[in-house]
Amino acid sequence: MEIKILCTKLIKPFLPTPHHLQRYKFSFCDQISEKEHVSMVFFFHNYNNFDMDERLEQSLSKILTHVYPAAGRYDDKDEYCSILCLDQGVSYTKAKTNDTLDNFLNKARNDFGHAALFSPHVNKNIDETNFMVSPIVTIQVTKFECGGLAISISISHPAMDGFSVFQFTSEWAKVCRIGTPIDKINFFRFNMGDIFPTRDITGLFKSTPIPVIQQDIVVKRIVIREAVMSRLRKKMH
Repeated sequence: MEIKILCTKLIKPFLPTPHHLQRYKFSFCDQISEKEHVSMVFFFHNYNNFDMDERLEQSLSKILTHVYPAAGRYDDKDEYCSILCLDQGVSYTKAKTNDTLDNFLNKARNDFGHAALFSPHVNKNIDETNFMVSPIVTIQVTKFECGGLAISISISHPAMDGFSVFQFTSEWAKVCRIGTPIDKINFFRFNMGDIFPTRDITGLFKSTPIPVIQQDIVVKRIVIREAVMSRLRKKMH
């Protein structure tokens, strides 16, 4: 399977971030989080949405108007304890592969490592030397030969935790699917820095050697059938 990169660009918020919101202060939890990217990839069959490329980009731009820190950059003058929200944009890559989605899924059932092939290619250039100056969010949309899509999202962990990433992704999908007006997008509050402000952590954590434990890693796949999901939805309603 070959993946060909078509283009990479920056997607910026649909509306400029107001001046009073152009600095997002971290919380203490953000301050001590791991400096790494958290990635996930979603696969979609071809639903004959010929304008999907445009819809994905436009809906992402709308979401970024609300989640403005995602389009910013860490502030090196504040010891990386805040984000400058100057609408620098998220990295957005378009790619294609010569494989079909069904064929890929058959391979992935035996080796989950295949999914990593669809991670944003720009992440390969991000390491500890440039992590804090790289885009906070990187996205790659790869189109299969059959028309299916692989959408990979990678978010810098100090800026968003796992729950925030899922909520960001869910709301992006909702706006893309039903075209939520930009003034109705409101699902995040950016006040954790006021509740749990950053602090001087010098000497707070004592460095202790971590023993290396050699053990096997077990990977399991959980499959939830559509019929089960339908029954669950009926019970919830």
